[in-house]
Amino acid sequence: MKTSAMVEGVAGGVAGEIIANKIDKTVGKLHGEWGELQHATESFGAAGALLGGAEGGAYGMAAGFAGEGARYGTDELLKKLGASDDVRGNLDAVMSGAVSGAVFGSMGGALGSAIGAGVGAILGEGAYVAETYGDKIAHFFQNIF
Repeated sequence: MKTSAMVEGVAGGVAGEIIANKIDKTVGKLHGEWGELQHATESFGAAGALLGGAEGGAYGMAAGFAGEGARYGTDELLKKLGASDDVRGNLDAVMSGAVSGAVFGSMGGALGSAIGAGVGAILGEGAYVAETYGDKIAHFFQNIF
């Protein structure tokens, strides 16, 4: 993996999120899960367009839509099965990242799709853990040092 490609990807993702937030504030955001689906599609679409032009934008929109759909579907299924909030949060983050990564990675073929799914799952779970347990993790390191 090239460092420059990773930096471009992170910058594209941040820019996509900024653009999606501006769209949500200007145009409006749908309520509930529809709003989450809308936001993910906007964010991934904008990031893809910035990184890969019109084709990248189309793949990005598909990745955002599919990833958020997978997250919601996984969460609803796990609710029905009686899973705890922690289990649901962890698994739907992994599924969302894996599906988004697979769709986005498919621009590079089958291998890109497989790598994208793996990396997406790891990043999705990492983001969930950081968001959920960030304060506890920071406090732990403050106590050590």
